[in-house]
Amino acid sequence: PENVIARDEVDAVVVGEGEGAVLELVQSVDDGRITDTSVKNAWVKSEGTVHRNPLRPYIRNLDDMPFLDKELFYEKVPFLRKGHMLLTARGCPYDCTFCSNSSFHEIYGSEKNHIRRYSPGRVIEELEYHMRRGAVDFINIYDDIFTLDLKWLEEFVPMYKSRVNRPFICNIHPNHCREEIISLLKEA
Repeated sequence: PENVIARDEVDAVVVGEGEGAVLELVQSVDDGRITDTSVKNAWVKSEGTVHRNPLRPYIRNLDDMPFLDKELFYEKVPFLRKGHMLLTARGCPYDCTFCSNSSFHEIYGSEKNHIRRYSPGRVIEELEYHMRRGAVDFINIYDDIFTLDLKWLEEFVPMYKSRVNRPFICNIHPNHCREEIISLLKEA
């Protein structure tokens, strides 16, 4: 954020999760200027001073989040509709230096659990919502590690199989790749 906020053309930088910060920043714009320099999760430049505001906590209940509006992507790049992109979780237990999660671990260091997950039912509802809006041939699950929680998968897979039943791709990790997990993935 230091490098970005230093640029003349940049008025604000969001640090950490951005849903609340971006909304508040946009709502505070008046006559082309950001008027609220105290937005949490944002560094706001005003009259040469950078206001480095504190973080708000992680969003813990992801089910409270609205479905992502992907229509602009689908309108501009129609083939994206065929391979629906989805997150079922945020966060990762690992600190790989090449990944943004290591930055989240650093800035949210006081958080005990960096992994948050949508409920299985909420994920299915989102998939059904997008399937009603157009053809979905397969699902791209972009979680850092989809197979972190066996109990979650045991609840998710029967719903997925009966209500979505599309091929999907996902990321797994050798430490989260037991026989029960592979059987569930095969079933789904």
